Amino acid sequence: MNLKKIAIRSIFRYIWLIIALAILLYVFINGVYTKRILTYQPDFDVSITKDIVGWYPEVRGSFQNDKFKLVSEPLYIKLYTPLSFDRLVVEGSVDYIDESMRLGLRQENGDWYWQEIQGSDFSLIYDLENVDIKNNKVEMILSVPDLKSTSTVSLHNNWQFIFDR
Repeated sequence: MNLKKIAIRSIFRYIWLIIALAILLYVFINGVYTKRILTYQPDFDVSITKDIVGWYPEVRGSFQNDKFKLVSEPLYIKLYTPLSFDRLVVEGSVDYIDESMRLGLRQENGDWYWQEIQGSDFSLIYDLENVDIKNNKVEMILSVPDLKSTSTVSLHNNWQFIFDR
């Protein structure tokens, strides 16, 4: 009789250990970010979300007719990165006439790495090796040096920020 009790206790002990390990493994796998690509598709009508802050300062632009119209420049945006990535791809559409537009990424030394936005639909690729990451956030700047009070520069609400490992 004693032997049966010990065997039953042992079986239940091992079953509980297996269940506990399965639960811990499930929590660990779902809690750790393991994907190779992280994509943000911000809504420019909302300036602050859990993962994105921008475009700011808000007084330099306004959201109208599903587009973000620039009033003055520069504009900034911060993107949350839960872990290290190798590159960032920025894609989107803009409306402008003769203005030159450039998008910069803050580097560790405090400088900006600039790339020109050419054409209404664009795709820019940034290497994140020397990027300045503070509080797991990457900061970008949008500059339109030729912007005048009569200019009509607007960003379509279809931008994507794609982090890739």
